[in-house]
Amino acid sequence: MRRARDLEKLRGERVTILWPGGPYNFALEVSYAEPSAMSGWVDWLTIHGVCVEPEGPQHHGGRSFFVRPVEGEERTYALLPKRDG
Repeated sequence: MRRARDLEKLRGERVTILWPGGPYNFALEVSYAEPSAMSGWVDWLTIHGVCVEPEGPQHHGGRSFFVRPVEGEERTYALLPKRDG
């Protein structure tokens, strides 16, 4: 589980949020992050911030994403894969 000190380091950073199977990814300027309190979701966290990509007013503004870190990538996180149907 990520420690609060590690999550605090994300504040003000620009991170990439991958959307597996989605039409685009997101870039987010982090306001704060918090670890998941759900059992079995140890590496998952909720990142809150301002969405700066993709382009378009429908995407910009405050957003929150429930994500997991992408192994081997810095400041890159992934959403759950998009469901078919």
